[in-house]
Amino acid sequence: MAKAGVLQLASTAEETATFSIDLGRLLNSGARPFYNSPAFSDITIIAPDGRQRLCHQVILAASSKRLASVLKSGDFTNARLPVQGVDSDALDSLLESCYTGECGLSLASAAAVYDAAVKLEVTGLAPAIEQFVGGGLSPPTVVPMLERALGVKAARLVEICLGFIRGRWVVTG
Repeated sequence: MAKAGVLQLASTAEETATFSIDLGRLLNSGARPFYNSPAFSDITIIAPDGRQRLCHQVILAASSKRLASVLKSGDFTNARLPVQGVDSDALDSLLESCYTGECGLSLASAAAVYDAAVKLEVTGLAPAIEQFVGGGLSPPTVVPMLERALGVKAARLVEICLGFIRGRWVVTG
């Protein structure tokens, strides 16, 4: 077992100053290597399909209001927390985005990720997905997107799809 030591950093600055840093970007870039890594992990998230991801409670709580609420309710240190009611791939994408600050998305995955983001209360992600879907719809993609949105009962995405269709509805006669 390694002995704890003291990390002593000598101050060499003669003047002091205050600098602003983008803490969010710093934390995301620093957290990236810890995604699904045993280093400092203190909880295992289990997806509906049984996939397991090693996570860090502080990262999850900072990223998801729902997970923060659950984690505050008890001691989950070294626990296994099953997450049900969302798509496993979408959950995986969300967990990774907690560590990277980026969420890879396609129209094919948007509804499932949106559903997970809403259910887990990931701040800012649902509106970003709504904007992505609204900007990415086209006549060939709107019906498959509408079907996926209906499948996860994502009312806002359904409305975006229907708005797209209504805006292109042509009455002939």
